[in-house]
Amino acid sequence: MTVSAGRCAFAVLLSFIAVVLCAGDGIANTLTGLETGARQTAVRVLSRLKSVESLIDSTTVLAPAATRTESFVEVTGPRVNLRADPSLTGDIIRVALQGEVFPFVGEEGEWYRLQTDDGRTAYISRSYARINEVPVRTSERAQTVERLRPGTEKRAATILGDARSGVATLAHLTESAEEAYETNYRRATGADAAERQAAENSLRKIQKYNRIVG
Repeated sequence: MTVSAGRCAFAVLLSFIAVVLCAGDGIANTLTGLETGARQTAVRVLSRLKSVESLIDSTTVLAPAATRTESFVEVTGPRVNLRADPSLTGDIIRVALQGEVFPFVGEEGEWYRLQTDDGRTAYISRSYARINEVPVRTSERAQTVERLRPGTEKRAATILGDARSGVATLAHLTESAEEAYETNYRRATGADAAERQAAENSLRKIQKYNRIVG
């Protein structure tokens, strides 16, 4: 964490402690102070991340073609029923002819599960079918590769370390704001409606900053 950011975080935390001791007086002002610290911290974190992005070079390369294996069910019987369930009592979806091939989905006991031409799931007895493994070659495809520019590794590590410190600080500020709101404001009696609304607005903003950098 930088010196200026550390002083800012320390200042808003002192403000939080003061409100705890005052049993809820001026909670809207305290949350406004925490909001200021959270906003400054979020800006610092996002700035650091943008700095790291400036050290990254993106290039587009062609991923080489690859070969994968797909499984298919081949019908070996002359006329075989494809059923809705893995049972001889299952409804017949259609009759498959010898040599027909369907995408293999899985197995259930003595049945193969497959996908029909119209996208339905069906079952065929293993006694009248076999599994074939077919190699399928994929085409080349473009992909983006991101790398740090040579010689910037240490600088990027330092910047990222500071960003991580900022994220931790912002998480602590958010926790402090939520605790201040819960333990002080809601216990206060006769609080001004405008103060309540201001406190709620600040709390929501702090939580938003935390989500953005988290």
